[in-house]
Amino acid sequence: MKSLYKYRAGLALLLLIAGAVGSCKKYAQGFLGPYAQYPKTNYTVPRGQLYSSDALNPDGSSGPLTIKLLHAYDSAGNMVDTLFTKTYPVATWTASFDFTTDSTDALVAAKQKIVQMPAIIINPTNGAIEGNSASLYFPLGTYALDLQLSNNSGTEVLKRIVSITVADKSPFLSVPDLGSTYDRLFKVGNESVVKSAATPIIDIQRVADTPNEVVWKMVDKNGRAFDPLAGEIQKRPGSGLNPNPPYLQTLEDYTKNHSYTDSTMIFRFPIVPFPFSSLGNGYNIYYRIPTRYIHIDGYADDTWSANPRLPLRIFQFGKYTVTMRFPDITHR
Repeated sequence: MKSLYKYRAGLALLLLIAGAVGSCKKYAQGFLGPYAQYPKTNYTVPRGQLYSSDALNPDGSSGPLTIKLLHAYDSAGNMVDTLFTKTYPVATWTASFDFTTDSTDALVAAKQKIVQMPAIIINPTNGAIEGNSASLYFPLGTYALDLQLSNNSGTEVLKRIVSITVADKSPFLSVPDLGSTYDRLFKVGNESVVKSAATPIIDIQRVADTPNEVVWKMVDKNGRAFDPLAGEIQKRPGSGLNPNPPYLQTLEDYTKNHSYTDSTMIFRFPIVPFPFSSLGNGYNIYYRIPTRYIHIDGYADDTWSANPRLPLRIFQFGKYTVTMRFPDITHR
């Protein structure tokens, strides 16, 4: 009987020890999914513009995740990691930009700092492919990417999980992608009477990498420029009685850093897109040329004002020229 008791007691002790040892075993924490993927297999990165792709779908992997670019390959299969590790000076913001108060270059510079960073990076927390202004200098082409996905349960290498195509894209949007242009004639003394003049002819060019500005010129059908310094180009009043705001938006409303010559309006912008957000009526820009400065084909003088509209949004830093020509108006 004693031997049976000793056997049972010994067995219980062994089970207790085994349980204690088992309770000390460390199990891996979290989960690292083997099938992480992007919603698309290829993304087009517009050269020289701000860009962010979809985030990587991590296949239920536990956070926090660390995602990094491991290798890159060109369309011929050559490894081109150095293209993605080369750094450039890029202006970044240290505080929020407010175009209503940041009215000088000095005030803008006080909220920016220059950092060295690659032109195209992988967001380390969500895997989004991000391009910045330095991508202007990135070689055009298609590149396949290897990524490394890590968390506290391990590391997964995602071979050629996605490709990107670095391509030139229009640095601005205007007619017809962003809207339409027109010239409306408002009757002097009774602006409820409106007619449509000939559609202005628009020419927009990106002419240099610096400075960041729009140089806008309005000319008659013979190429003679209207003079904003002399009041020949003005803000267009809003419609109705006591409109609020009293004037439709101009580029002056989107940047306080502007100036005029006798033939141009110059608007400096420290941030893209420019305008960054709409004040109303989309991204249409409105002006007025008073009746005393114009002769309109087919209309009596001193009877109608010209009221042109142009949609415009800039996506890439640089210097732009905008020329708006009125095919049925002569300067007088």
